[in-house]
Amino acid sequence: MLENSIVRLRLFNDARGISLRLSSLQPSGPAMRVPLYPLRFVPMYEQRGAVGGLLAEYLKDDPGRALPPDATASWELVDTPELPSVVANGPLAGKRFSELVAHAPREIVGRRHPQGKPFPLCVRLADINTPEPLAVCPEAPVRLGDEVYRPNHRFWLSLGATEAAEINVGISQTATRVDFIHSLESLDLRNLLQCYAPLPHDAFFAPSGRVFSIGPGNLVLELCEHPGPALPVSHWGQSEPPPPELVEAALRSVYFQDRQVRRISRDASSISQTRKVPLLPHCPSFSVEEIRLYDHFYDRTAGNSFHLLAVVEGSVRLENGTYVEHIPCGSLACLPAAMGDYRLYADPAPARVLRVSRPAI
Repeated sequence: MLENSIVRLRLFNDARGISLRLSSLQPSGPAMRVPLYPLRFVPMYEQRGAVGGLLAEYLKDDPGRALPPDATASWELVDTPELPSVVANGPLAGKRFSELVAHAPREIVGRRHPQGKPFPLCVRLADINTPEPLAVCPEAPVRLGDEVYRPNHRFWLSLGATEAAEINVGISQTATRVDFIHSLESLDLRNLLQCYAPLPHDAFFAPSGRVFSIGPGNLVLELCEHPGPALPVSHWGQSEPPPPELVEAALRSVYFQDRQVRRISRDASSISQTRKVPLLPHCPSFSVEEIRLYDHFYDRTAGNSFHLLAVVEGSVRLENGTYVEHIPCGSLACLPAAMGDYRLYADPAPARVLRVSRPAI
């Protein structure tokens, strides 16, 4: 997870020569008309901890990737001043995505998106190879010193894992609050959590207020509301405990009453026909569906919400009118809310696509 800082951030030029030369958009009236087509983005690479090799292996078949040898994560889409995604394709190439959202929020995000608010989701590919703390995102903002810890629903899809890899999300149904607090800085804490050995395409969801940790040896696609830090609960007794004020705030933020299973098991059947499978239909911030693509899939954005399409297996051809975009495994496209009809084709079959949108109100 992205915690308090990014150790190294790199932007790259893709095979078509997209650069990081940014120019400003000039608004014309209260809302600005911008070209509406499937948007691709320049990945931004991060280096934190050890390099495990799962990310490079996963992206090896994409000729447009220039993956730095020490990269451990790739931000595919993010809208913050520190991490500004840049459009990589079409007439808006080179523009900051944040500028498009600021000047055309209804057209890009959806008709209910408030003016001045950033894009509401971030997407990251993360190769986790360094032990991370057990952490929690609060259900209401918490300020400690200069840092503000904000609510942040998080979703992960397993893309690969070593034999010993684990993902912890939520507290065991048999654990008590007293047991949990007494075991904070002990390896026994693991026995009080919902601990899973992930299989490819297993999904996990940690709403604000629920503890989580992605262990070493995991390659995940992470979906979250913002890239801000989480409150550390424990270092598992393997290093110095987090500062007491952070632990106290974290424990106040844990919703101990919730023992719901937060693993969404994969559909292990082979893909022999195109169908849509809901993965996360009840989250208030975003919904996630898996499109198991065998031949083709038609749909449209009708103004209520954008569609994020993340290709997690195979490759896809995306068509919008006469506009055609090829999306390889590990990449995504953002379909603006007001774009309209689009078509997906497995290229070649089969392919697996995550579709993310904002739930209907």
